[in-house]
Amino acid sequence: VELSQVLATWRGTAHCPWDTVATHFSAYPVMIGSGTLHAVGYAMGIQRDKAADPSVDAAVLDFHGDGAMSEGDTNEAYVFAAAMKAPVVFCAVNNQWAISEPTSVQAPTSLYRRGLGFGIPSVQVDGNDVLAVAAVLSAALDHARSDRGPVMVETWTYRTGAHTTTDDPTRYRTAQTDEYWAGLDPIVRMQKYLRSRELIDDDWLAELDERAEQFGAQVRDAVHQPDPDPVALLDDVYADPTPDVRADQRELAEWLQGGQ
Repeated sequence: VELSQVLATWRGTAHCPWDTVATHFSAYPVMIGSGTLHAVGYAMGIQRDKAADPSVDAAVLDFHGDGAMSEGDTNEAYVFAAAMKAPVVFCAVNNQWAISEPTSVQAPTSLYRRGLGFGIPSVQVDGNDVLAVAAVLSAALDHARSDRGPVMVETWTYRTGAHTTTDDPTRYRTAQTDEYWAGLDPIVRMQKYLRSRELIDDDWLAELDERAEQFGAQVRDAVHQPDPDPVALLDDVYADPTPDVRADQRELAEWLQGGQ
């Protein structure tokens, strides 16, 4: 999926401009927790494909935040995943804060214990350890692909910045806490590890900085995209637009032509 396509989604200039089938990458579900239901539904579809063709070797990886664990959708998804032994891995990114609410208010215990309560094998991993996360998720996906059912992984990390552009984390977090987590920065840790193994050096990092500058320029260019046709956007509501949607499109087109 191209970065420009992802940015178009977040800017609202497109619903989902990439081919979800070809890329194996779902459209972004904006409603918190709703993606867990989509993930389990897709995983149940994989089970049916595999029943018809045993060579099918796939599983679904779903990411959701700690706040989503308080949503009904997520709990319902966990129920179905466990009951159906769906090939899905839930990765709960626990960054300690669901907007301005600490995880400790939502759950008196670690989030991975909730997964255990549904009968789903669950584990907590250091979310700031790149290699640990890669190893755990790889093992979890192998488990799901081998018809052994779902897995839940809680990645323990921290949101260093604001939740949104209107959020001010200084109102509910201390500078001391931010400083503590800054010492666990996963990028810095990975860099130190690679240096200790003599896999990178100053020249390599200097080249990386140049690539990062070029990448930043590409991101800024990709953000500037034309506004979409509001009428055409409604084509994506259903695979086959209903009469109601077509009527809405006609009404919207008439309003855009003469009602503004």
